[in-house]
Amino acid sequence: MSCATNSRLEHREARRLDVAPHVAFRTRILVSLTLLAAFVRAAHAQAQGSFGLGVGTVRYTGGTSVSTASFSPAWTFDSPNTTLSFAGTLASVPLGVWSSQGRADLWLSTPPAFGGLRFGLQGTAAGTARTDGDWTAATHGVAELLWAGQTWGVGIGAGPSAGWIANTSSVTALHTRARAWWQAGTLSYSVSLEPTRFLGAWFTDATASVTANRRAVPPVASPTLAPLVPARRGDSVVVRFHMEGASSVAIAGNWDGWQVRALSPLGGDVWEGVLALRSGTYHFNLLVDGKEWVVPGSVAIVTDDGGGMDGVLLVP
Repeated sequence: MSCATNSRLEHREARRLDVAPHVAFRTRILVSLTLLAAFVRAAHAQAQGSFGLGVGTVRYTGGTSVSTASFSPAWTFDSPNTTLSFAGTLASVPLGVWSSQGRADLWLSTPPAFGGLRFGLQGTAAGTARTDGDWTAATHGVAELLWAGQTWGVGIGAGPSAGWIANTSSVTALHTRARAWWQAGTLSYSVSLEPTRFLGAWFTDATASVTANRRAVPPVASPTLAPLVPARRGDSVVVRFHMEGASSVAIAGNWDGWQVRALSPLGGDVWEGVLALRSGTYHFNLLVDGKEWVVPGSVAIVTDDGGGMDGVLLVP
């Protein structure tokens, strides 16, 4: 329904290659993640982390058994124009060997310009390593030109891929991608075509998907609900919203192409934003905790082209 929605779809559809780095290369990835984390926090990104622990025993005929253990950390940052994630596993295998695997993904895109055009860049590094000396590593990158409206988008891009296996020569490939996505009501559709030039031949992946999105349903209201009328503060206007229990609140509206802008907490579950808007009527939505699009219940609403609900903001 908005540019922010397109950004989330772009992030989700852009992550694709499953291969991983050498131990030394993973060290460089962790350094990069640490540096990028500071930037993402400053951009009001949503953060999520997890850690998994598993143990097990494999028993063979004749009474032989092998015990194993695994550790699986994961870390994700997400903002309107940036997605950064890392996941890995360290596990014990027979004969006293430990095996590790990991993957890091980075997606960056510029804000919309020139009628919705934006430039995107995806990078992936992933692979495996064992304490007995075996390892695999690979990197993958795609530069992409994107053109997106409020409920749809298309993209075309290309980039290099490279892979390594211990004691084996490296291989390279050219990866190209053409994709499209659109949203109708609570359903999101996407299709992609990905030809890859590898070892002198072309290999092509074609995919299509449909996703049902849960939308916050505004409460039933009387027809007399009025638009939100913000207070003036110099040349700008101030909007305030009460969102009980929210850890973050952002606003997006049609005044700047539906770019998501974080609101500031004032305490008492009240969130404030200062907008430089001229007199006129605008449509907006609130993004609560980075995942729920909400229209305040006391504000007049309108139906957008995709069947969703937008709040009405009236600047006198």
